[in-house]
Amino acid sequence: MPAAWDYTWDANLKIWVPRGGVTRATVLNVNNATTDQTSATLTNPSYKGIFVGLHVTLASAGGLILRVSGLLSVTGVPVPQIQLNADPAAVTAVGDYGYLIYPGVSGVQGGIAQATAAVVPWQFIVTAHHVDANPQTYLVDINYVP
Repeated sequence: MPAAWDYTWDANLKIWVPRGGVTRATVLNVNNATTDQTSATLTNPSYKGIFVGLHVTLASAGGLILRVSGLLSVTGVPVPQIQLNADPAAVTAVGDYGYLIYPGVSGVQGGIAQATAAVVPWQFIVTAHHVDANPQTYLVDINYVP
């Protein structure tokens, strides 16, 4: 176990995080997209879970479905994805939505749109699935949770 001084308090996340470690990142910044958008392969710096924030500024009637998928690695080559969260309800309105993937989490509380009990693997991706072909504008951030 690392010593207490190896961590610093993150006032935004309200958690202790490793010093110098990556705690958050913007993974999709999309303007007027009409097709599915997928992040680059993300590497988990040894956290158990993630909080995914979706900020929608232009929505469509069909909406967006946010998916987080783990990548299995066999001999260093990513192989078929494993979706960590079940498809949540499509987001059809402008606003902010949160998705939590963390071991043992249960139930949806506060502004969380979906809570999934799972461990985030070493490599994963985030996909915004467009239900229809109408333009949508949104931003997706991830926050690592120890």
